[in-house]
Amino acid sequence: MKLSSTFIAASIPFLTSLVSAQDHGEEYAQTMGPVAFLWPPDRDWTEASENTAPCGSGASITNRTIFPLTGGHVLLVAQDEAWDVKVAISYKSNPTSMNDFQDWFSANLTNDLDTAHMCYSTPNVLSSVKEGDYGTIQLVYNALDGTSNISHYACADVEFVELENFVQNGYSSFCFNTTEEETAPSDTPSGVDDSSANSVASSVAGSTSTASIGAASTSSASASATSSKNDASSYAFSGFVAIAGVIAAMV
Repeated sequence: MKLSSTFIAASIPFLTSLVSAQDHGEEYAQTMGPVAFLWPPDRDWTEASENTAPCGSGASITNRTIFPLTGGHVLLVAQDEAWDVKVAISYKSNPTSMNDFQDWFSANLTNDLDTAHMCYSTPNVLSSVKEGDYGTIQLVYNALDGTSNISHYACADVEFVELENFVQNGYSSFCFNTTEEETAPSDTPSGVDDSSANSVASSVAGSTSTASIGAASTSSASASATSSKNDASSYAFSGFVAIAGVIAAMV
């Protein structure tokens, strides 16, 4: 079958994105422990400090991610088995001990879950916390280190903003769950239709299927709305493919 030049031209950026995403995923897998924050991003990881409370890192606070006071979520990515995953929060500007954190919510990874991308909605922060205040979100979990099952830690530093002032960026838009056995997401990220999500995931797994990413439907027919929709489609495509690459590299 002869492929049209238009089809070939349209496929090249897509295939290039998949290769680049998987390369990025392989690099990312070398910079994290068994589980890590994908969003908000956590502090620099080193194997030597991943078991040191409270943050599993010797790095100081250098970057803070904008995080909404209400309606937030965190993305976790796992490349190995882990148990008793807990997420805590500190409202101090520089927490240095476990006593500086309070439980926020908990989730469990089953013993047979080796690779996954997970999204969890977060409770609202304390009503006393205001826009511009600092916080640190802590990840605590158990995982094998050699033959020992021990605690691991990671921290993501944030600056809180009102929900109406929060702008999605990077991986923050992509809230869905995927396991090693389920390459396609069980919950499709906002701005990506189900068939497109399945096509992208299948392509990462080695399928020869093609895929297209569509933006969320809009009732506006104005030129500016059309432009915004196209921008959203492009953003959804690039972000989703990047996440797919991270997951594929870990499988």
